[in-house]
Amino acid sequence: MAINKTLATALVIATTLILCGAAVSAQRTKSLVKVGKEDVTSAEIKLLLATQSDEVRQQLLTNPKQLQEFLKTEAERKAVLMEARAAGVDKRSDVAMLMQRAQDQVLLTAHLSPRLAVPMGYPSDAEIASYYDKNKERFLSAEQVNVSTIFFLVLPAWSRDKALEDKIRLDAQRVAAEARKGSDFAELARLHSQDRPTADNGGSVGWVTGAQLLPELAQAAFKLKAGEISDPIRTQLGYQILRVNDRRPAVQRPLADVRAIVVQLLQNDYRQMKEREAIDAAVKTYPVLTDAAAIETWRSEEVAATAKK
Repeated sequence: MAINKTLATALVIATTLILCGAAVSAQRTKSLVKVGKEDVTSAEIKLLLATQSDEVRQQLLTNPKQLQEFLKTEAERKAVLMEARAAGVDKRSDVAMLMQRAQDQVLLTAHLSPRLAVPMGYPSDAEIASYYDKNKERFLSAEQVNVSTIFFLVLPAWSRDKALEDKIRLDAQRVAAEARKGSDFAELARLHSQDRPTADNGGSVGWVTGAQLLPELAQAAFKLKAGEISDPIRTQLGYQILRVNDRRPAVQRPLADVRAIVVQLLQNDYRQMKEREAIDAAVKTYPVLTDAAAIETWRSEEVAATAKK
């Protein structure tokens, strides 16, 4: 269940409901904004501001120009909503369903958010240290290679021309052979590489992890020793020759460097645990039963009906 959708989404929905008058239960007071024949009162605006963060609310209240622009934007939104209702858009079945889903999400968030609140002081230093010790493999800095490249472009249309592709591949193989025989790799990159940013820098890419390379390049690069040069590697973009200039092994990151990450992971785990507990409690009161056979029959009928269209 997507309970942890951003609270901002719920607040935007709440804002719309407030401006439309659906969420206003306070006594109507002085009209501050008029949209068509409808008033937006100070009570509504107060409720609207209450949905904003403390920082935003304070900024709006202390900056008259920003408050005016904010309210103008919200009033313009209300004008569009009024037009949509006048056109009957809210009566369409698909729109009504989405509006109900949005309302349900606001209710769900309001109901569950207090239960998912992380206690002050959680996690403790001991809990942080324990999690780190049990999950050290998650906090390794990835192995890196420092690579240089010579790139031969093969456009999609060119790959359909076997003779042209063969010529580019043979050119790449020739340059790779020259590099292995001792020719200066940087100079070869300047002369032949068609990736100008790296070519102008002697083919240098710099330090990269496997995740930063195309899979086929990563597979080759991390098998090479420092100073070794690859065969031309075919990728979706063309052929690349790699030279590994240096290597860095994976290194354990100290707890001090990843403490904030550990705290976030533990707090996320806590919220997920509490969400699961809340769902289980609700289901205990309101049991959920699914009819797998009926669902499959309906699914098959829907697929068949869609295929006929």
